[in-house]
Amino acid sequence: MSIRPSATIRQNYKEIVDMCRKTGEPIFLTKNGEGDLVVMDIDTFKRREQMLKVREDLLAVEEDRIAGNMGCTLDELDDYLDGVIDKVWNMSENRYYKVIISDRARRLLASHIRFMAQVNKEAAKSKKKRNGGCLTFS
Repeated sequence: MSIRPSATIRQNYKEIVDMCRKTGEPIFLTKNGEGDLVVMDIDTFKRREQMLKVREDLLAVEEDRIAGNMGCTLDELDDYLDGVIDKVWNMSENRYYKVIISDRARRLLASHIRFMAQVNKEAAKSKKKRNGGCLTFS
């Protein structure tokens, strides 16, 4: 951790930038001896944001567990989604509909696919495929 007076950023911007990039640590800037700003390079910021998002997701999962929400296995999820698809398919009498997925659902699906890709790239690819103009999950 590095602490510098706030005037340092005006006087030695390049030095501050180089130090942020080299150490990957934030630099604390003070004004009149009190904390004023924190400066860090963009890669460090992105890593910290990703880490905070993962921690937030893990906390939500843990809160669900403590509340007694049990969740399901991947096989149970697969069976459940098959049931949902079958129900919609039967209700629609084989007609096609445009499905609009919320941004939150899109991000959640992408997160699951990214996780699967880390474990097994081919499994992730087999789950997501293009069917004509539609994105489908098998």
